[in-house]
Amino acid sequence: MRSFDPRSRAFIVVIAASLVATPLAAQTVGRGIRKAPAAPIAAPATFTAARMNDGIQLNWAVVDGATGYLLWRTPLPNGKEELIGNLPTGKSNAFFDGEWKTTRESVQYRVQVVDAEGKRGPSTTVTYVPPIEKKLVAPLTKKP
Repeated sequence: MRSFDPRSRAFIVVIAASLVATPLAAQTVGRGIRKAPAAPIAAPATFTAARMNDGIQLNWAVVDGATGYLLWRTPLPNGKEELIGNLPTGKSNAFFDGEWKTTRESVQYRVQVVDAEGKRGPSTTVTYVPPIEKKLVAPLTKKP
């Protein structure tokens, strides 16, 4: 559509366009539409490690959309990370590490989310540092 503006002595051209938007999630493949890709999965919001009598208790926040969790342990300061648990359900949010019974060594744990497609997602870490033992020292006394 075109119109003349007498004040500016210029033509004003209006272009009308119709934009058809398709959701980014729905993608056409062949003759059909495939399922929307799953939203990115988040890492657990909280992750704690607590010393028990015979090991370390781990607890984390359940993640929506998770179908499982992988648990990793790394002895500190320079240990090698190893897989210690593969929990196949997103409803579980606890694990007991009965193999880590030492009270004098620090250890780092990592919980990693697994999505519905079996892909590994983000992870959260927690470090267990054992308490420092206070030793009572008796004062020196002189013997007469």
